[in-house]
Order: sequence, then C-alpha cells, then structure tokens
Amino acid sequence: LGAGGRLGMSSTSCTAQAFEQGKATAALELREWRFHCKALEEQCATLHRRLVSKQTACERWRRRGLSHSASVAAMSGSGNGFFGGGDTAPPSSPASASPASVGVGRVAAVAAGSPSASNK
Repeated sequence: LGAGGRLGMSSTSCTAQAFEQGKATAALELREWRFHCKALEEQCATLHRRLVSKQTACERWRRRGLSHSASVAAMSGSGNGFFGGGDTAPPSSPASASPASVGVGRVAAVAAGSPSASNK
C-alpha cells in the first residue's frame, strides 16, 4: 500500500505540475496573441490615417479639376465640344488629314478665337 500510495501521490503531483506548465504555456501564448493583436491594431490605425489623408488629397484634386473645367468652359463660350467649338465628330477623312493639321492647328486657331476654325 505504501508503494502504491506513493505512486498515487507522485502521479497527482505530476498531473499538477503538467497543469501548471499548461497554464504557463497558455499564459505565454495569450501574451503573444495580445502582442500580435496590438501590432495589428496599430497597423490598422496607421493605414486608416493614410487612407483619410489620400482621400482628402483626392477630393482636393477633384475639386481643382472641376473648377478648372468650369473656368475653361466659361472662357470658351458655350462649353460644348472641344474648347466650346461644338465639334465632337472626327474629321471626315482621317487618312488625308495629318495629326498636326487637324489637332494642333485647330487647337491653336480655336484658342486664338478664329471664328472659321470653330465652325469647321
């Protein structure tokens, strides 16, 4: 009985020791998960601040672009077509017209206010 009793005590203390090791391991693992969670929360907050900053910059550029479009339309007159000329159709024969004569020359004539260039 004495030998069996000691064995029983030994297994009980072994179980208690395993339980304590399990608790220590669980506590360590919990601490690691909390640390990881905290790092993710900080990263999320940083990315959120960057997103808000970029969204603000985007809205500023959008307003700037819209105000520029409105001012160009106001300066050109009607605001229809390319520089207010109302001409949105492609040239009748694109093969015979060079890009310089159709694009750059027309833009310069319209910008200069040539009435014949805007009626083409």
